[in-house]
Amino acid sequence: MSAIATNLFRHINCDNFITSIGTNSLYSFIGRSSPWTDEQTPDTPIDGPYQHSRIWQSMLAMKKIGIADAIKVIPRYDWAINTAYVAWDDEDPDIFSKQFYVYTDEYKIYKCIIKGLTNSTIKPSHTTTNVVLLADGYAWLYMGTTKQTDREKFANSSFIPVKTIDADPGGSAWEDDQWDLQAAHKADKNGGIFKVEIINGGTGYSGTPTATIQGNGTNCSLANPTVTNGTITSINVNYTTDYSHGTLYNYANVVIGNPGGGTGLSARVVLSPPNGHGTDIEKELGAFYTEIYTEIVGSESEVFPIANYRQLGLILDPYNYGTTTPATATTRIACKTLILDNPPNPPLVQIPNSIITGNISGAKAYVVDYLDTGSVYRIRYIQYDLDPNINCIAFTTTDTITSNSGGGQATIKDGTGLLAPQVQPFSGTILQYENRTYVTRSSDSQTEKMHTIIQF
Repeated sequence: MSAIATNLFRHINCDNFITSIGTNSLYSFIGRSSPWTDEQTPDTPIDGPYQHSRIWQSMLAMKKIGIADAIKVIPRYDWAINTAYVAWDDEDPDIFSKQFYVYTDEYKIYKCIIKGLTNSTIKPSHTTTNVVLLADGYAWLYMGTTKQTDREKFANSSFIPVKTIDADPGGSAWEDDQWDLQAAHKADKNGGIFKVEIINGGTGYSGTPTATIQGNGTNCSLANPTVTNGTITSINVNYTTDYSHGTLYNYANVVIGNPGGGTGLSARVVLSPPNGHGTDIEKELGAFYTEIYTEIVGSESEVFPIANYRQLGLILDPYNYGTTTPATATTRIACKTLILDNPPNPPLVQIPNSIITGNISGAKAYVVDYLDTGSVYRIRYIQYDLDPNINCIAFTTTDTITSNSGGGQATIKDGTGLLAPQVQPFSGTILQYENRTYVTRSSDSQTEKMHTIIQF
């Protein structure tokens, strides 16, 4: 028994995921201030409950994702001179892994309908709705221009945002232009045929053979086949200012008339996507990727530590600490905190991955960051049970802590010195995570922009 999940199913999952962000609590998190065994080679991510528990133990902070922070994207293929592109082909099962569309320096997206004999040398630039055949033999269809606010937020070196408009937006500038473009394509190209693919040119053809289309659509007109040494080498769709591509074809065959004794031709038509080229940019260009955009501005009001981190990911519906209620706040602290009676003496030297030890409990932890306002002395820390340098024993308010960086000592504030995280450890569902070389958060004025890609 063999089965396959279709690309349309992938699109449905992608759409449902983005929609769910509006009703669920999705957070982007950072974690892991402790070092990898080899800092230049992060551990390979592993899935499963065991690894998810480890992620929670080293999680630092998280920020909520809104529905405006998610969009469907496609791989970015910038048009470049002297590059070969492939043409759309409805029978190619691998078409969405190939460069059959391009993105220009004018932020325009074009789909290749017919491939030239060699490399592309002329950049498409038209914004008309007809398929335009350029002098290098490539024929392109204008699919739209990326929205400025979307590309400024989501576009990067690997992906660009795309958006199909599903209903008349009623005057919104970019959306209205895209809606009109989609409508024009649908009116003109629904079920159109733009290309005939020769599989076997046969032998013995002479004179002036003709070619016609038999199918369930109408009005597709083919030029007479080109015959070279008795073999049919090409059959083109007739065009004047545009291709005479016909409409409403779901299936079609090529029929040769006046063969002049020739036999053996095998040819097929390349059909348009449902509703026609240019009517649904998301489905037509394989937008079964979701990009999540996260922007961390400084400490986000003392939530995100000014410290190194080595993991980032997405978590769905983590609980507020001590409850079974999903968190909804914009930011949440995920690590533990100590409030001290006094500043460490000698002063705490905040070296990444410095270790503190409690003299009574024997607890050991990595310092994430240290804050000294002159009246508040705060240490945030993580404990990771697989690390031989630390342990998961809890600190107590009777502890005097000592740092291995400079030997600073301080007592924990009695009664209020042990602060839990703002989210319940091990709650929610970790959807995705990435291990990476360490990122240094060096100042409260630092802003980080993170682009997370999920492929469905």
